[in-house]
Amino acid sequence: VRAPGVTAWAPREGVGGYEAVDTRLLVDTRAFTATLLRANRVALLEAMSSGMLPIATSIGGTVDLIRDGETGLLVKSGDTHGLRTALSRALNDEDWRRDAASKARATAVASYDLRLVAAKLATVYRDVVDQHRR
Repeated sequence: VRAPGVTAWAPREGVGGYEAVDTRLLVDTRAFTATLLRANRVALLEAMSSGMLPIATSIGGTVDLIRDGETGLLVKSGDTHGLRTALSRALNDEDWRRDAASKARATAVASYDLRLVAAKLATVYRDVVDQHRR
């Protein structure tokens, strides 16, 4: 992607090669897609916490972060038609998009805040050390 509204290159459905995709959709809808490359949980959480609607492939940790249809959209890996459908929904259903993006933000902030994660991790470490001392 060179700039919003220009083009990105996405795998072409059914045949080899790539096709141009207009990236204005992603900017206009404030959607974050993690579909073409392996999903990065940190990038996805950052997008969610900033109020962007996550659209991602249903691989790895994305299925733990996104409740499909509620806090974003999940698409099967390699499913170009599914990705088009998800992007179309994000573009055409503004009320749903805003609601889902708001829920995604609330989920990211409530469950994955750095202070909360650090406190949980500290508890795990304390438990392991306590068990080792016994």
